[in-house]
Amino acid sequence: MTDLRSWRRAVGLAVAGAVLLPGPVAVAVPHVQPVAAPYTAMPVSPDASGARALARSVLAEDQRKPDDVDLFTPQAYADASPMESASGPKLSQEQVRRQLVRFLDQQFRKDAASVRRTLSLYDSPAVRTRIADPALRAAYAAMVDTLWEPTIDHFLNSGRFTTVTFGATIHPDSVAESVNNGDGTRRIVFNQRYDRENFALFIGVVGHEIMHDDSANSGSEEAILHGLTAMVHAQVVSRHPELAYAGTELTRRTNTAVLAWLNSKNRDSPDSQLVAPEGLGVFPGGQISAPDFWSLFGNPTDSSPAPAGIFTEVLALLGLPGSSVFDKPTAATFGRADDSWLSYPDRVGLNILLQAITVKEIAREHDLSKDRVIRILSLRDELAVIGAHRPKQHCRHRPSSASWPTTATACASPAW
Repeated sequence: MTDLRSWRRAVGLAVAGAVLLPGPVAVAVPHVQPVAAPYTAMPVSPDASGARALARSVLAEDQRKPDDVDLFTPQAYADASPMESASGPKLSQEQVRRQLVRFLDQQFRKDAASVRRTLSLYDSPAVRTRIADPALRAAYAAMVDTLWEPTIDHFLNSGRFTTVTFGATIHPDSVAESVNNGDGTRRIVFNQRYDRENFALFIGVVGHEIMHDDSANSGSEEAILHGLTAMVHAQVVSRHPELAYAGTELTRRTNTAVLAWLNSKNRDSPDSQLVAPEGLGVFPGGQISAPDFWSLFGNPTDSSPAPAGIFTEVLALLGLPGSSVFDKPTAATFGRADDSWLSYPDRVGLNILLQAITVKEIAREHDLSKDRVIRILSLRDELAVIGAHRPKQHCRHRPSSASWPTTATACASPAW
């Protein structure tokens, strides 16, 4: 069995900077007005209540090993293929901006006002001064309409952060780190290993690192922030399912974190949560034995202070009471989160996308036709992605570059 420390190295997305290092001085910028209220998603189906009931029933069933372990890391599934980072030329400012526009058009269903509001962050001189790299700046702007939206203004106007850049991280396996500049400010450094990855894979990580706004840290802080990172990844991949099949190292680390969160639930419960000691395991059929997300971080019982007000705003988006501390009692409240931030049908869609369940299995269990299941749960987008990318026997995923994942047709369609 792979020890949990190895899993955290391979899947863990960030380590708060604890070493005092020299860094840039703070950059004075004008105040940028916080983004307006999050976008309200379209109904999941014409019969939302029926979709919700079916989805809850599906999610309460016992989880199983995914059909294609190459979507995940070898640390989670030993029979997964080796991972490769994205390659190819680095995209220019304008190329990333066009990529961001396509991303936003898909997310906001061509709502021009919402697209303009988000692009205004990407184009803002104040933001560009602090986040020069276009992929990192796009990820920062794209936190709009996610659980990390409250961190946008905190980064820009709290006075605690200077820059976000690619560079050498203190811990080579980190995706990103919040590093102390030694003058009361911090900078966020993304591992240069990932500078060719799609910007959308950084969205969950940027907010995570902004939440590390001081030098205090704890196991509970890391577990909660990694959980929230996985939840933001779930939001992003649910809206942009093609991201799950890019095949790169960071894609697979992201998928692995989402799978761990989806499976972190007590038996017979449809609700994913951070603390679920009666869970059947976050990686069914895998080589890590952990009943829930919290166990992946050693069941921490310590605590550390949370950013004043910002953590409460994040929790409010989940329908949870506010908190000023990262600790296990706060983590335990995640089991009472509502589904306004990610619907139950969308969670089933993620399970379908990650091949943890099939339409055929749902149809058989609930005595429905496959077409009926697809219609009720609005699964056509997920199935289209799987149909385009699912490999034939012994056909491995080929990593793409940072450019938007393209539709591949060389592999066989799944047996839905």
